[in-house]
Parts: sequence; structure tokens; C-alpha cells
Amino acid sequence: MSEPSPFISATPKSADAKSINPSLDTAPLPSPPNPTAPPSSSPSPEPNPPTPPTSSSCPPSQTFILTLLLSPSLITPLTSLRQTHFPSTLPGATLPAHLTLFHTLPSSHLPAITTIIARISAVTRRFSLRIPREGVYKLGSGGPKGRPRVAKGVGIRCGRGGGLVREVRLALLRAFLEEAGGGTRVWGESGWKERYRVGAEQSGAKRDSGWLTAQDRLQRGWTPHFTVVNKEADEKKVEGVYRELRYGWEGCEGEVEGLQLWRYEVDGRWTWERDWRFEREEGRKGLESAVGEVGKTGGAARKRVAEGRR
Repeated sequence: MSEPSPFISATPKSADAKSINPSLDTAPLPSPPNPTAPPSSSPSPEPNPPTPPTSSSCPPSQTFILTLLLSPSLITPLTSLRQTHFPSTLPGATLPAHLTLFHTLPSSHLPAITTIIARISAVTRRFSLRIPREGVYKLGSGGPKGRPRVAKGVGIRCGRGGGLVREVRLALLRAFLEEAGGGTRVWGESGWKERYRVGAEQSGAKRDSGWLTAQDRLQRGWTPHFTVVNKEADEKKVEGVYRELRYGWEGCEGEVEGLQLWRYEVDGRWTWERDWRFEREEGRKGLESAVGEVGKTGGAARKRVAEGRR
């Protein structure tokens, strides 16, 4: 049976951040006891608070990172792998396992960004996610011309449910692009090969992507994954971790519960900012996102989206 889209079928109209929530610059959020660690993933007894964090205290150069909020059955084993194998000298060594959706969201647009995140979280349901050992692969970097790629790390691609992760990111990306003032044109190729061109012609004029970076505004080729080892100079160690996970790890499974925002510090640390939990009730069907149709790839590709296949 096909897995339904995480979005409801009713499509809210796009709105300016201030029109959705005129009190964006009030009620700063409290910090968790450990500012560098996320709060517990246990179900929240209250709905998402309507007021996003303020950007008034953030310097113009401050950036934020958006990741998935995951259940303990995913976070616990994946964090254990990361803490065991990730190079201890790198700033990210103490981070819990995470799946990054957007790497560089600017503080200058934080009210609009958080309003978009809240809107999409409100129409998205929780869904299951499988991280299989078959998804283990080597992270590489290109060497000089004519030389093969050099393995610098190990990652794990998502299995069942990975297509739904892409769908959530796609809805966020479209809303961010609309807010940034950049045009988007989507080419539906085979399967998941949706390509975004920012600066598409609108009304005979080209428009850029505003505050979105090149890395964040692309969807084609983006694969949801977890990083276990990164920037490791010892290729033998990389090979050892790869073999250990690829042939001895059993994988894990859990739920995607929502979205999580982190503040990127100048020393490379991540400071937890806040969570948004997916609020859509189970049993409501539909293949429409909060910002329009999810993909333009035809019935066959949309069926793959619903089934969570890459």
C-alpha cells in the first residue's frame, strides 16, 4: 500500500510573514538546560507556540541550520555511531546525529523563515524513517584532474521514508524561494530528478534567490543522509568504519517528528534554538503541500513520493 504524503490536501494561501503573525519580535524563547543539545524528543503536551524566535539580538552575519526532529529510536543509535567514529578534533564531534535540510539560513530573515517553518509543520504529519545498512556509503572529495576521488568520510542514506524527507524539504524550499523574491522553474525529469533554477524569468525579468545560498537552493541531487565520519585524513580508518557499518550494522528505524532549528556559532558549535512538531492528524490524506503541488513529475513519480522511495 502506498504511503500517503505527509501534507494535508487543503492548501493555505501564501502570506507575508507579518500578516500571518504580526508579533514576530516579541516573547523570546527560553533556552534548554544544555544550550548545545536538543531537548527530549518525547511528545509535546502543547501545540507549537505561534511566536517564532526574534532576530533582534542576532548579528547580521548570524546563520541558522534547519534539521529534522527525530525520535529517540533514531537519534540514540546514530549518535552513538557518530560519537564513536567522528574525528574528535573537529567542532562537530560533540553534536548529536542530525539530518540537515538547510545549512545557512540568515538571521536577517529569521521571522519570515520561522513563520514558514511553523506553517508547513502545522500541515505535516509524523512519518516513519528507516536507516538501513545498505545505505552506508563513502563520502569523497575530488583530487587533482585525472585522479580518483579520495574517501574522507562515511555516511548513511535514508531508506524507506527518504522520499517523504525530500518532499518536506521541497515544500520548505519553495516557500523560502518565494519569500526571498526569487523565481523558480521546475523541470520534471525521471523519478526524483527535480531541478531548480533560481533567477527564472518572471514578467520578462530575471530575479535572484535573495538570501538563499547556492547549496540551500538546490533540490536536484540532494540526498537525505546522516554523516558518521567526515574530514578524516586516514583512508584506512574510513575504510574500516565503512566495512564495519556496511557489513555488521543492523540499521535503525523511527519517526520524523518535526523540524529543529540551530544557531551556528563562530567557533563552529551548534546551539539549539527551538523545535516545531508536525501537527497534522493521522488519517488525513492528500498529495498537496502547504505551498502548492509537490513536484511536477507525473503520476508515476508522485506514486514514488507517496511510497517514500528515492
